[in-house]
Amino acid sequence: MSKSKTRVPALLLACICLLTGTLFACENVPNIPDVSGTSSGEESSAAGSEPERKLSAEEWLETLPERDYTGYVFTLATTETGFVVPAEEDEPGLVDMAAVKRNELMAAKYGIEVREKALKTGTLAGELKTARTAGTQYADAVLAPARDLAAAAAAGELLNLYSLPYFDLSAEYMTKPLSTDSVIGSTCYAVFGSATGAENSAWVVYYNRTLLDKAGYDSMEKLAASEEWTLGKLREIAETVAAETMDKRSPDSSHDIFGYSSYYNDDEFLLSLWQTSGVRAFGDSAGQPLELRYDYEKAQSALDTLGAFLDSKAMFPASGQSALNAFGEGRLAFFIYRLDFASVLAEQDVDWGLLPLPALSADGEAVSPLDGLTCGLGVPVLQEDSERTGILLNAFFAASHAHMRQALMNNYVHFYLSDNDQALMLERIFDHVRADAALLYAPGYTNIAAVSSDLLTELLRNGGSLESRLEPHLASFENFAKTNFR
Repeated sequence: MSKSKTRVPALLLACICLLTGTLFACENVPNIPDVSGTSSGEESSAAGSEPERKLSAEEWLETLPERDYTGYVFTLATTETGFVVPAEEDEPGLVDMAAVKRNELMAAKYGIEVREKALKTGTLAGELKTARTAGTQYADAVLAPARDLAAAAAAGELLNLYSLPYFDLSAEYMTKPLSTDSVIGSTCYAVFGSATGAENSAWVVYYNRTLLDKAGYDSMEKLAASEEWTLGKLREIAETVAAETMDKRSPDSSHDIFGYSSYYNDDEFLLSLWQTSGVRAFGDSAGQPLELRYDYEKAQSALDTLGAFLDSKAMFPASGQSALNAFGEGRLAFFIYRLDFASVLAEQDVDWGLLPLPALSADGEAVSPLDGLTCGLGVPVLQEDSERTGILLNAFFAASHAHMRQALMNNYVHFYLSDNDQALMLERIFDHVRADAALLYAPGYTNIAAVSSDLLTELLRNGGSLESRLEPHLASFENFAKTNFR
């Protein structure tokens, strides 16, 4: 599927037109229609009622406190150069246009200039410590991968956002419920949402249309919109497509047809699959004290089911370019990876479709899980004026409201997706983006990793009892919880 197109389906074109109107008129943009669909009677009924009006970015900015910060340079240090302040181009991209509009709205409201500061991945904690030791503010805020933010938080270099004056994590212009997924108790060191580009990191399912069509599965989007779309159903389809391979004692990865794989069959892959279970180490942790809330019966069942999924002969035995080649050659039915990988697949000579990652079971809630590379926003401990930072961060998110999400979606629609089915699936993916607080902070806190990411990945690879393997870590974790994330 090529990046260049000669014809854009009507729904896709409508999305792009909606974005253009948003950027220049700053009106709130309706989302792509929900894929679940309604009957004509339901549509008529909906049309006869007055829909709830949502505020635009400009209107949200009007609700924020008035201040005069004329001449102040609001600096965001970021590993994603060009995301906050795009480079000037003759033909700016859709996300660039939305970012420029956001920055212009902030400038008009408070008289500031928004600037980027380049940050190398993996260096955040050290950079913040160096600046703090010198008594200087490193930046007003930082936009970096979750794993870097976790390391900085553990090092004591990030501010609890609940202690930042005026900053409102519960505001309606935040991406909900994702914006509070990183809250434990009354502590939050990083916030995630459309304004930080979080949706790019959602894990999804790509499928080879040619291969599945030949096997009789020609309505995958309809299946994905139903309660039948579970990881078990995906496995069933994959094993059916790879039936000949399943019967072989020693499958040949260079010639045989397989069911599924990922670009990297690493910890992030395992933890993304784990999140389909809906089991969280800390449960719904926002406003709750830090403690383990595993449902052991449900968690063990999920581990056993996922272990069987990973051990199936339908699982391609390699990853990386080998898996991508198999997918492109029509020898791999499903490719499970991040949404932003669509930019790579769009350059491949393969007819592919896009699906949300299914829930583990029919009674579970489907999520589009995020990983440790997901970018979030945090605030350095050392601030020259914390009130100003809190007010301007509110403005950053308020001015990003609606049109940044729409810009992200339309960027995929315009450049990487080929039809309305994919656009509808993209909407479902965006609507279900979630994060697990334990997995977000685990890269920085060994005590959290010991009872979540490290333990879960080991059990997924080697099997075993969660409850018994957790027992040796309980005392250490309980002591940790007494003094952290209060």
